[in-house]
Amino acid sequence: PIDPALLQVDVVPLILKLRKNRTAHINYIKNTLEEAATLRELVESERLLSLLNTPLAYACKYTRRIQELLMIL
Repeated sequence: PIDPALLQVDVVPLILKLRKNRTAHINYIKNTLEEAATLRELVESERLLSLLNTPLAYACKYTRRIQELLMIL
């Protein structure tokens, strides 16, 4: 489950008069890098979660659960 608020990326292009403004351009790049880092973190966390949901992981969990039930009996 991904928080929809994290997926909102603000990629508004710079206004023409601000393109030659060095400070505005640097701030624009910083904000873009921060948003890219947020997206990268989301992708990495989802990638880690998807590794846990593979059929092999499911089979391991299933086998472990059966072993636990057999110990109880």
